[in-house]
Amino acid sequence: DERRLGRAGEALVQLRIASDGRVGRVTVLASSAAACGDACREVLEASRWDAPVDAHGTPVATIVRYRCRFETR
Repeated sequence: DERRLGRAGEALVQLRIASDGRVGRVTVLASSAAACGDACREVLEASRWDAPVDAHGTPVATIVRYRCRFETR
């Protein structure tokens, strides 16, 4: 809907990345429009990341914040 209306937007989310790189819970922290938060969450839930590692190179779970920006063209 936002794209159709020609509106850009963004969302800030927090996500848990498991020690094998799979994405766990994604929480929308802020969003310029509900559709932006929903779209960001959907994309990240379907993504796979490199496994996070600690200072010794051991895979660990972690929590990160990620900002999605949406532009219209």
